[in-house]
Amino acid sequence: GRLEIEDYMNNRMLDLGKPYYRAIGNHDTNVYASLIDIRTMYRAYCSHIPFYPGINYNPDSEGTEYYKDFGKYGIRLIVLNTMYGDLFRFSESTGKWLKTDALNTDKLILLCEHLSPVHTMNMNAKPLENREEVIDALKGVKDRLIQICGHSHCDYSFSDGDDNYSPWLTVFTT
Repeated sequence: GRLEIEDYMNNRMLDLGKPYYRAIGNHDTNVYASLIDIRTMYRAYCSHIPFYPGINYNPDSEGTEYYKDFGKYGIRLIVLNTMYGDLFRFSESTGKWLKTDALNTDKLILLCEHLSPVHTMNMNAKPLENREEVIDALKGVKDRLIQICGHSHCDYSFSDGDDNYSPWLTVFTT
């Protein structure tokens, strides 16, 4: 079934001997087929991450939102779940966690998520629920934020500095 496939894919990635960090997307969440519940899917997709040193979690994200510092490079990687419990949704705590913990750094921030909270950037997706507090938090670090997303299945970027459109560099990639 689906979990066996996920376990196989996790193990193949781990066989490479390098850490990998996963941002959950709408094709990962299983909401269309309802083969397994979402919490089981979260555990399957993120089960390897706690074994990496230096991971810091949003405690209300069921292990799907976290950050890790790469001090040697001056980078903080932040991974957010834009499919929290349903399609196109941040958890209710994501914005607060960003403001009080994850964004409290002077490092360059590499934000990885499936969709951007700025809905005009997401082709064929409705606006994310609970996005306003996330956007507000990210605007405070927009000069040192690079966002990487993947939902649109094509490569493009935004970087005009307009707070209503693209207040930070965003790259969509397949």
